[in-house]
Amino acid sequence: MAQTPLGDFHTPVMTSEVVGLLAPLRSGVVVDATFGGGGHTASLLDAAPGLRILAV
Repeated sequence: MAQTPLGDFHTPVMTSEVVGLLAPLRSGVVVDATFGGGGHTASLLDAAPGLRILAV
């Protein structure tokens, strides 16, 4: 198996849809059960810094 740079590990998809759905919550706890490279979590925290995220 060929090795790839860590930057090519994962590209999150539908990030704007996820952020649009969850960012209006503004506070509370969200479970990210597909944490992977953390792309969705980073975008969500940028949009709603009051959220707490449990990443699995």
